[in-house]
Amino acid sequence: MAKYDPEQKFTWADEELELNDCLSCKYFVGKNKCNAFPLGIPEEIIMMEVSHRKPYPGDNGIQFEPMDFN
Repeated sequence: MAKYDPEQKFTWADEELELNDCLSCKYFVGKNKCNAFPLGIPEEIIMMEVSHRKPYPGDNGIQFEPMDFN
């Protein structure tokens, strides 16, 4: 079974890409929304300019936690 690796990178058309934490967070519900930000995840978090592994204003006390891939 694959293990979650927050530092994992992917290659697409010879460009190295990082996996956005939101897509692998257990609180993500889709369409740029999650339990922390039910009205929409802030752009700076989506664009990975700011990490949501620490508290962020308006996050309702919820921060990134990896999905259980087991």
